[in-house]
Amino acid sequence: MRRINLQTDLAQLADLIELVFSSTMDSSGRAALREMRAMSRLGAGVRMLSHLNEATAGVHLGFVWMVGDRLVGNVSIYPANYPPSLGKTWIVANVGVHPDFQGRGIAKQLMRASIELIQQKEGKRAILQVDADNAVAIHLYQSLGFVEERTWLNWKRPPSTRLPDAARIEGVYIRHPRRSEWHDEWILAQHLRANGGLGWLRPLHPTLFKQSWWRTGLNWLNFRGIERLVIRADDDQSLLASAWIETSLTSANKLTLLISEHNHAQNTQALLQTIIRRFGNNTLMLEHPVDDALTNTWLDYYGFTRKRTVMHMTWESHS
Repeated sequence: MRRINLQTDLAQLADLIELVFSSTMDSSGRAALREMRAMSRLGAGVRMLSHLNEATAGVHLGFVWMVGDRLVGNVSIYPANYPPSLGKTWIVANVGVHPDFQGRGIAKQLMRASIELIQQKEGKRAILQVDADNAVAIHLYQSLGFVEERTWLNWKRPPSTRLPDAARIEGVYIRHPRRSEWHDEWILAQHLRANGGLGWLRPLHPTLFKQSWWRTGLNWLNFRGIERLVIRADDDQSLLASAWIETSLTSANKLTLLISEHNHAQNTQALLQTIIRRFGNNTLMLEHPVDDALTNTWLDYYGFTRKRTVMHMTWESHS
């Protein structure tokens, strides 16, 4: 076992990641592998560019397991871009061992070395994703002190999916939130997502809800946008539902749904009908808590397909 060397290991690492994770890899993952293989041909120049390239930035720290000249195991770690007030958080990714060498404790030793490195860098926590049906991997992570944060369903709705007959929904008024209503969204999220935040790499923090001008400008420069829709209670004292639709010229539209229990069926139908009519000409993607059975039932009804069930796990430093 040794630290990864981007100059010599990138090509073999890409091959290992493709072998181990091919069944769950999406188009962005395959694009990252192509970038890694292209970067591997740069030789010594890869070090200079490693921090500028997203694919290599996610693997330039971590450990590999070598058998002779053959790379057969890997764990990548890299810092998460979390608000400083949450403490230093590290992402653990690409935990994989070649099938011919599994069952020998290689992954556990790579993970222990990675956790030690995170501690040396004064990390407060480490986070990872694992398929919810991967009992072997979950047991490994639990033995090292990781605990389940929340389990999520990844949904996808292609633009060709037929929209069910529109339901008549009365008494539900959907509108765009005022800038000052970010705090009401924050309160709703604290009620619904105190455990697990809004999803992967989206911890519950006020900065997610405040619409700063610089963030709006950055999204505009990158041809990205975000539209928010809300439903208020009849007494206007609180938000009952909030939906975010993140759009991009180059990728699927990403949804976030926060829907309280009050008047849940009507509010969910009203939001989904509105979103699909306005944004359904592009693929819609969504990660949503698996334990929110009510919303997941409506996602099924409106033509979203369950693609993957992923457990988010967290390790906390006690030093």
